[in-house]
Amino acid sequence: MKFNKLAAICKSQKRVHIYNDPESGAQWLGDACSMYLLEGMPRIACTDEILRLFDVPESNRYDYFCKHEDLPSGIDFANETGVSGKDLKEESATIGWLGKSYRLFKDGAELYYINEIYLAPFAEDYNYVKFHRREMKGGGFLLGINVGLELQALICPSFLHRQETFVETIGEISKALFYMQGNFIILTGTEDAPVEQTLE
Repeated sequence: MKFNKLAAICKSQKRVHIYNDPESGAQWLGDACSMYLLEGMPRIACTDEILRLFDVPESNRYDYFCKHEDLPSGIDFANETGVSGKDLKEESATIGWLGKSYRLFKDGAELYYINEIYLAPFAEDYNYVKFHRREMKGGGFLLGINVGLELQALICPSFLHRQETFVETIGEISKALFYMQGNFIILTGTEDAPVEQTLE
């Protein structure tokens, strides 16, 4: 996991949450919508230390919302939980909305949207990452990320389906695609041609 990518997440959101595991002594860092296991780092005693690591000037530190507490209750942090991810499917499509890009994860009939910035810390390890649904006590969805057998991150989805404008726009796009598919003639032998049109 790339620490500089994690730092970029916290700085972009201006939120820093440090979580202590009272049982193992491990620490997690995130922005309240995500949390990542910290490994190979000195123990962080206070939020000021992490802001210094992020190179945030003292004059700007009051702009950040910071918390330092124990792991949230109601989430199972066991490494073995849901490692197979057999019911979770990462879709090949991504969706862009209001300047942000989202990866799609299908869980049965449900579809979840994960802001790509939260996957950036694992860009170099993506082939070794295992995604799975991590249950919350209240039944909510979290995207669990394991590298090998160890849980490395937990990410909350974005609730784009609650934004009426987004849902209406996606519906209009789908209708237009089906219309074009049914009304634009496909020349024989071009079904597997590249998607991009050329001037030739």
